[in-house]
Amino acid sequence: MLSEARAHDIRLGGSPLNFSGRSLQALTAAALLLPGVVTPLHAAEPGTLNVQVSRYEEGRRDLFDVDSRLAPLRADSLHLSGAMLLRNGIRANVALSQDTWSGATPVAVAPLAANGNRPILRNSSRGLVFAGASPIVNGRIALTEDFTPAGDARAVQVMSSASPELRRQADVGFEFPVDSPHARTLTASAGISDEPDYRSRYGRLGARIGLNDNLTTLSANTAFTRSDTHARLDADLQPYVTRNAYAEQLERGSPSDLLRGERRDRGVEIGVTQVLDAVSVLDAGIALNRASGFMENPYKVVTVVFAGNAATPASGDVRAFLEQRPDERRQLTFRAHYARHFAASDATLQLDYVHSRDDWGIATHSVELGWAQTLGAWTVTPRLRYYTQGAADFHVPWLLSRQNFRSISIDENGEPQVTPYSAALLPAHFSSDHRLASFGSASAGLTLQRRFAVGLVVEGGVEYYTRADGLHAGGGENGTYADFDFAMANIALTLDLGAAARRARREATDGHGAHAGHASHGKHPVPAGLMFTHAGQARGSFMTGYRASHQRQYGALLHGTQSASDDDVATAACNATAPCRMAPARMTMTMHMLDLMYAVNDTTTLMLMPQYMTMDMRLRRLAGAPMPQPGAHDHDGRSHTAGGLGDTLVAGLFTLHASATHGWQASLGVSVPTGSISREYRRTFQADGGLVHYDMQGGSGTWDLVPSLTWQATRGSWHSGVQVGGIRRLQSRNASGYRLGDQLQLSAWTLRTLNRYASLSLRAQWQRRGAIDGAFDAYNAAIGPMDFPDNHGGDFIDVGFGLNLALGGSGLALEWFAPVDEDVNGFQLERHGALAVTWHYSY
Repeated sequence: MLSEARAHDIRLGGSPLNFSGRSLQALTAAALLLPGVVTPLHAAEPGTLNVQVSRYEEGRRDLFDVDSRLAPLRADSLHLSGAMLLRNGIRANVALSQDTWSGATPVAVAPLAANGNRPILRNSSRGLVFAGASPIVNGRIALTEDFTPAGDARAVQVMSSASPELRRQADVGFEFPVDSPHARTLTASAGISDEPDYRSRYGRLGARIGLNDNLTTLSANTAFTRSDTHARLDADLQPYVTRNAYAEQLERGSPSDLLRGERRDRGVEIGVTQVLDAVSVLDAGIALNRASGFMENPYKVVTVVFAGNAATPASGDVRAFLEQRPDERRQLTFRAHYARHFAASDATLQLDYVHSRDDWGIATHSVELGWAQTLGAWTVTPRLRYYTQGAADFHVPWLLSRQNFRSISIDENGEPQVTPYSAALLPAHFSSDHRLASFGSASAGLTLQRRFAVGLVVEGGVEYYTRADGLHAGGGENGTYADFDFAMANIALTLDLGAAARRARREATDGHGAHAGHASHGKHPVPAGLMFTHAGQARGSFMTGYRASHQRQYGALLHGTQSASDDDVATAACNATAPCRMAPARMTMTMHMLDLMYAVNDTTTLMLMPQYMTMDMRLRRLAGAPMPQPGAHDHDGRSHTAGGLGDTLVAGLFTLHASATHGWQASLGVSVPTGSISREYRRTFQADGGLVHYDMQGGSGTWDLVPSLTWQATRGSWHSGVQVGGIRRLQSRNASGYRLGDQLQLSAWTLRTLNRYASLSLRAQWQRRGAIDGAFDAYNAAIGPMDFPDNHGGDFIDVGFGLNLALGGSGLALEWFAPVDEDVNGFQLERHGALAVTWHYSY
């Protein structure tokens, strides 16, 4: 589905222009019509690297008399960016972003009496029990003489679930200085955003000129975006949704139809930044955007009650129509930012105002107040924000039409004649999307930032929002059906590579520093895939790092050490009550991890390691496998993705012995279960998708002990080591009813130093992973071997080939792992290697 929390280009609100810097933040906030959406980071300073992880999470919606039991919408984001100076003063910027999301989203609004959130009943040992709700927007509803619902007429949102999905974005840009009496800069950038049902490609051009001794800066930007929608319609709702308006854009398909559309955005912005005096600055701008083409959200429908043409109705026919918006929109946005520094308190006041107006009838206002207080190396920034907007001219909670949806009459030959509704009697445009309604929001947030002298900045922030009809500046108009709260949190690291390079040059000159002399073990380069080897740092020193790994599985299914046929898998990999119908054809897993380390003393180092996971699995139907039962969930051979925050590791590293020739290190860590173990697929055609496969959950769900013991030795240009480690699960079951198997790992490596900058490594690794104990205690479709606990774990032997580089005070390591032997439990997809990349910087 299209992300409800997309950072750049939610089409409901306006332009994905992606202007840079402060204007980007202001324009995006005004255009998205969703206060609190994550905006991209400001352009990085040259010679910097930035890593940011954030989470957006909504509270549950009030459905009044129904408990949908759908998990609220959650989005996890990873953002990597960097900037560097090239020749002739040219600056290059690169940014990579990834969002994963899942959860419940509103698809329509209906009178409560229409029962749009249809209860789901399920047999249990206690009899028929309520198990949630599913969207069905059709049926009949009793009406009063004044054409209002005879029952409860309050509007309520109709909710539908979304399977885990992934969006990726890449941006690259350049700034070109121009020699002239004034400071002039030309900018150019381009990017692409891609997700399963939407792709956006965009470009930007801009210019800045400094006047009045650079106390005044004028800027101009223009942007162009092309967006293509290829949305698979909601399979639950499709049988009940009228979509005649899009007949030429629909492609029939399975399990539901595909709706295609194209949109183009063009925009310009002009701005001025004025230094008012030695302590204050004003930045203002105005932007005009024109969007045309497919403006609709293909997953939003509007409830229409057809009351007939009688003077006194008895009931109405309730139907759902795909929303219809104008195919063009013009939007004007004004922004202003004022900042003033107070030297006495070493603090900065920040005030922002944004106003936008468009030809859809939407006018928005937002005011944000921030106070950045410096406390030594710390900066504390509390923020308050208020946002209000009017409704679009065509926004309606639901529609009433004084005609029949379908009339049947008998012609003169006695044949029945069906007369459908007249589209001319409906409004030309209509949408019940609550983001186009009038509403207001208030938010409060806090950011903590810590700067280190070596050029490292660590930042974390939280923000809480409440969105309510009653907060609208003009007073509430729609009732409370769309009121909800949501929260955001993020952590970010920024490193000034220029400071790192200057430090490395100083160390090379005076012979001091964390890497000088390699006098103690734990400071030699090691293969990229190894952890817990950086003990022995100088007391009070910090180390930061970034790790990434990418693992691939494809090809044959193995049973033990031998290839298994589809017949073997279908009959033996699952069970008699749930025979296998599908099998994995390919699976990839990507992990991103931050390393944060602090040396308490010369022998003890503390570590904090949060991680972000992405898993992608493509299924295939087994040859000769039984077809699914009617109403059973089935993936039909498609690829599906899950991702988000994984478990977080907290550990201590201890130097047991260190000499000029060898050393011993030990580590003891605890894995904190911060990763989700309750990811679910959405219901499809009223059939539960259930929990996602074990391998695609975000973590273990248990508190785990992670110990290791490492021996390292040095002789000339050769460096060798052995490490034994593992994972011991500390709980018998997680919240979903199972426990991952324990793990034991043994690695041995040797590394040859080529020169002061590079070394090569060779590593052998044996790993034993236990099978899963227990099983999901909630519904899982169980369609293939990946859904059964016995088909997990085994013994694995791999060989790794690595390259290590010393780069200006930091270290970069790469290692490719090739499988040598594997003896799997049950039936599993064979492995085809893994790539590990690590980067570390000590200070």
